[in-house]
Amino acid sequence: MYIIYLIIILFNFFQYNTEQHKPGYNDQYSKLEFNYLNRNQGYHILENRSCIACHSTNGSNGKGPTFKGLYGSKVKVLTHSKEREIKVDEKYIIQSIRDPRADIVEGYEDIMPVIEDISDKEIYAIIDYLKLIGKENQWKKN
Repeated sequence: MYIIYLIIILFNFFQYNTEQHKPGYNDQYSKLEFNYLNRNQGYHILENRSCIACHSTNGSNGKGPTFKGLYGSKVKVLTHSKEREIKVDEKYIIQSIRDPRADIVEGYEDIMPVIEDISDKEIYAIIDYLKLIGKENQWKKN
């Protein structure tokens, strides 16, 4: 009987720790650590996947829009040949990675390749990095 209770307690302990206390879930300090790790990973993913070849991180022009200050900014895009202005947020970044031809940033060519083997975890690491360098740009403006 005690073994059954022990198994139930251990099961609940591991389930609780893996679901609710994984880095970035509830614990403020773990979230900070998780975000820091994600931001480092985000840059390395951009570098390893050669995104940096077209997108700069320092504000300079390239074949694609710079990543610096991109997150949270408003950009003009062409969607099915119609111009519209959008705010760069998580949804837009995910769509731009998964389907880069959906919205083409004004002034740039439709040359970004589809990246089929990128995981959600990698995308969110990239998003965290873009948020970081977006905030750096906002801090410099103020």
